[in-house]
Amino acid sequence: MKRKVLYLLFSTALLFGLQPVLAQECVELDIEFPNEASSDYGGMVNGFVELINCGDEAGVAWLEIEVEVMNQYITLGLVPLNLGAGEGVSRELFIPTPPSIFGDSIMLCVTAYADAHDSSAALASECASIYIPNFGGGELTGTSPTFGMALSGAEGECVNVDLELPDTVQAAPGSFLEGAFELGNCGDEASFITLEATFEFFDTSITIGGVPVDLGAGETIAREFRFPVPPAMPEGEYTVCITATSGSAVATTCQTVFVEGFFPSNDGDDKGSNNESSVNLGNYPNPFNPTTTISFYLENAGSYTVKVYDVTGREVWSHSGSAGVGEVNVELDATGYSTGVYFYRLTTDDISSAKKMLLLK
Repeated sequence: MKRKVLYLLFSTALLFGLQPVLAQECVELDIEFPNEASSDYGGMVNGFVELINCGDEAGVAWLEIEVEVMNQYITLGLVPLNLGAGEGVSRELFIPTPPSIFGDSIMLCVTAYADAHDSSAALASECASIYIPNFGGGELTGTSPTFGMALSGAEGECVNVDLELPDTVQAAPGSFLEGAFELGNCGDEASFITLEATFEFFDTSITIGGVPVDLGAGETIAREFRFPVPPAMPEGEYTVCITATSGSAVATTCQTVFVEGFFPSNDGDDKGSNNESSVNLGNYPNPFNPTTTISFYLENAGSYTVKVYDVTGREVWSHSGSAGVGEVNVELDATGYSTGVYFYRLTTDDISSAKKMLLLK
């Protein structure tokens, strides 16, 4: 979905670029980035974002920046910028280019909004594509799953954040994604920095924030965190992002983590594989409220177990039975459950498979 949004912004940049939303509003947006950049350890693409209020009244423009890097997305926004009548504001934008990006492109889109709570109130939008044709140098020993960007603030405002996570984690009972991050105030004055953590999987995001942290000028702190990995979480890549904001200065860093599937057998040992295509596991409707039917196909007669977990990994529902070859339907009544994402896992004598579903009330 975000890919479509980015390309829509790109294709409509000229349409929205100088078009006022209200009669007395006039906003011009310009971004300046190189067409190409080298990939290197510690390398950066530096550019500028300029916002001009060409109207005759002062106001606030909310800036949102979205970047696509290697099919992953990071967002800086919404950042408020105060603009006087006829005033222009320029901010420097930094995007790291680790060796893993070479041979790919970075898509950058910037949008200014008149209202932080109204996505239709776009004042201006512009996109740029930056091609990374080569690896700048050094010894390439592997690929880095970490990426991010930073937007400079007003004079004296500066913040940075670094994230460290394992490359893989297993979805299993009692399993946690354990990581650490460093948060720094690189400005020349003490500041309250707002911290936000986002966990993205499929088309769903879970956000924890904003936590205020008081840091002195030049001070850096390190913190550890743990996030539960439900046993029913499907195998695949997931993205964790940490965002720090200090005034109009923002820094975001993200990392992808591969979640290994949990395949329990009847004797307690892990199964070696799951075959989602043969079991045809799914639920309808999805999203649902408050009931949904979980369906699957058994290639061999035997017993089965369906378990449902919330995002903290807590088991909230379980159903066991036996059936012959063919389609099996099990109804889940989620009355009394909270709105949110749930994972469900099917385990049979042969396979184990998991999916997610969304309860909307």
